Amino acid sequence: MAKQAQAARLEGSRWTPYIFIAPVAVYLLVFQGYPLLQELILSFTSTSLLSPSDHAFVGMRNYGDLVGTTDFHQVLLITAIYTVACVVLSIGLGLVAALCRAQPQLRANSAGPGSGGAAAVAQPGAGGSRRRARGGRCGGGDPTHRAG
Repeated sequence: MAKQAQAARLEGSRWTPYIFIAPVAVYLLVFQGYPLLQELILSFTSTSLLSPSDHAFVGMRNYGDLVGTTDFHQVLLITAIYTVACVVLSIGLGLVAALCRAQPQLRANSAGPGSGGAAAVAQPGAGGSRRRARGGRCGGGDPTHRAG
């Protein structure tokens, strides 16, 4: 009986995930979704920032004018190059940092369960002597002791 009550408390209501997500969803809708929708509607009109109430619907003419300019393709190319470079560099540098962080660790490999011994593989500069001095798998911390 106690296990069922504990399981029911851990499971919670079926609405629990939605309650946790609701504040973020409201924030995104109010501060991201609404302005984006307003800008999309505004892009189909001819308006001025000095008098935003004076606007006329022009349809796709704004987009046609944009694509028809000579600078559009150059700006599009520069934006694509910048985006690819940022993504590749951020992922690449993150991968290199993760690999560099993982390298200097001492890895202990055993021959398998019940083999009676473990072999330590030290990488150069990995601080294997510190591992031995702390009493790791390489000899129990006694510098005169030899595993045999």
